[in-house]
Amino acid sequence: MKPSTPIPHPERLRRSKPWFKMWARHIIYGTTFIELDLAGRGFFWTLLCFACDSMEPGVIGVGWPIACGYTPAQLADLLKCSESEVKDGLATCVKYKKITIDERGIIRVAKWEVYQSEYDRTRGAPSRG
Repeated sequence: MKPSTPIPHPERLRRSKPWFKMWARHIIYGTTFIELDLAGRGFFWTLLCFACDSMEPGVIGVGWPIACGYTPAQLADLLKCSESEVKDGLATCVKYKKITIDERGIIRVAKWEVYQSEYDRTRGAPSRG
């Protein structure tokens, strides 16, 4: 069965496995679970997935290098929701400092490094052996 929406960058699936860590206790007892309702958490975690798949990890926008952000209509299409849900979700995520949105509309995940694995953090470090 073919997906209803083509995968935008199928070559990325072959060359890498972008992922971010989600610790169960941090999720259940952390600020995101307290601050955001179920829909808000789903919206935020979907943004994390897009930020992870970005050519500039942690940043959501258009181009390489990223030059501008998506419009609410474009994000609604990507996220499979309404524009009002996008606007509400973005406003909530900004309110609770989960993301920032600059004057060009580029979305940056706050504390992106927190969502990265220890391997990603130390991969470029010199060997300790």
